[in-house]
Amino acid sequence: MREQAFCFRCEQTARPAADQGGYPYLLDRCDAGSPAVAAYWLLARALDIGVQLDEPGLHTVWGELRDADEYLRAFTALSAGCTYVLELAVDDVTYCFTARPAAQPGQSDPTSVYAPASAYR
Repeated sequence: MREQAFCFRCEQTARPAADQGGYPYLLDRCDAGSPAVAAYWLLARALDIGVQLDEPGLHTVWGELRDADEYLRAFTALSAGCTYVLELAVDDVTYCFTARPAAQPGQSDPTSVYAPASAYR
């Protein structure tokens, strides 16, 4: 049996912006087999949210995703084994897009390493 490649757990959550300490609602989740696929999934989900918003909301999302920089930041963090987080506050909702290395059998939990998106700017 072939051993599975290193995997990344990706999640998209949302919470009311006024509820800073509240538990977020899980909107979507996926496992990705590479940092490139994980970074692409995160930014594609952010764009999916953006096109469903009104014009100011779309501009907020597009402002983060307008070039390849955010993808490269996500890819760099994930390739280094760090967790990548992109938070977008739009109107009264905060969307959070997270990717982190998934724990592999026999390894310690890699989620203890955290690097917010702003660390790669």
